[in-house]
Amino acid sequence: MIASYSIRARFEVLIKEDRGNFTLEATLIFPFILISTLALIVFGLYVYNQVVIHQTAGIASERASFVWDNSFKDPLTGAFVPGRQDGLYWRLTQDAALGIFGYGGADSTIEVPGGSGGSGPAGKLSRTASLLPEGVKGKMTYANRIWARIISADLEESFKIRSFLPGRIIREKVDGQGASHVVDPVELIRTVDLTRTYVPALKNRISAARAKEVLVEPGAVQIPDQGVLSSEAQARAYIKKLVSGTEKPITTAEGEVRNVDALDASGTAHQAYYTFTDKGLREQMKKDISLKNTGTEVKGIVWHFFKNKSASKPSKALLQELAANGIAVIFHE
Repeated sequence: MIASYSIRARFEVLIKEDRGNFTLEATLIFPFILISTLALIVFGLYVYNQVVIHQTAGIASERASFVWDNSFKDPLTGAFVPGRQDGLYWRLTQDAALGIFGYGGADSTIEVPGGSGGSGPAGKLSRTASLLPEGVKGKMTYANRIWARIISADLEESFKIRSFLPGRIIREKVDGQGASHVVDPVELIRTVDLTRTYVPALKNRISAARAKEVLVEPGAVQIPDQGVLSSEAQARAYIKKLVSGTEKPITTAEGEVRNVDALDASGTAHQAYYTFTDKGLREQMKKDISLKNTGTEVKGIVWHFFKNKSASKPSKALLQELAANGIAVIFHE
């Protein structure tokens, strides 16, 4: 009984006694504080490295886009030796402009590190990639979409502090992406000047009324049946309807007048023949050759022969002469 009371009394004294409390509490709490502090430091370092790799990717894409218009520019300063530049038509031949059509111009991608320089998009990317810090890996890509030319960098770097941590609390690598548009002031100015120069010049080349005459819907005209033709006049009318052409007298370089049966919108002169002789055709051929060689109004000649009662046809020799002089022949049976 006395022993039990003694133990209880000592326990009560221990509970009420406050000596050593600080040491005990510190011993229990300190590991948690230490672990939390280290975790915050490591997390801060991870975020810092993540930001740095993002900045590195952004700077790499910006440097490449900054010097994209000249392969000889320094990616850091933009300096280059006067006279050393890409050809005048590099935007068409060396800029992957034909990639959207599938002709030798697919998106250019290089591995980092590993770029070997050279010409074209891959060479320009390689020169910029060579300036990246050691240990950075990934790829750089150039895509030409005509309306937008984009350089992108997808980079990564090892996070070395990761090796001191247990398990997979934090990733082994940090990665970052950056993209920049290629801005080409020279090409923009050239395009604007080209538009300002040629649009006003082309605007009044053809009147609205004339354009309406040229753009005749095929179904809007009634073409007669060639099987019922019985005269030269009907043959000419048939050809005019067929090609939507206009009858027009044109003077040759020798001063002779040639009556074109139907001059179509493309400048092709169509002649209709129902009754004819080789001698008469040769006289007309001389005029047509002169009109064709002059090339002002007449760009081409087509002769149309229609079946008549006499069933006569031009001779083989005449047909050979027509072919030799670039005059096309069509027989309407």
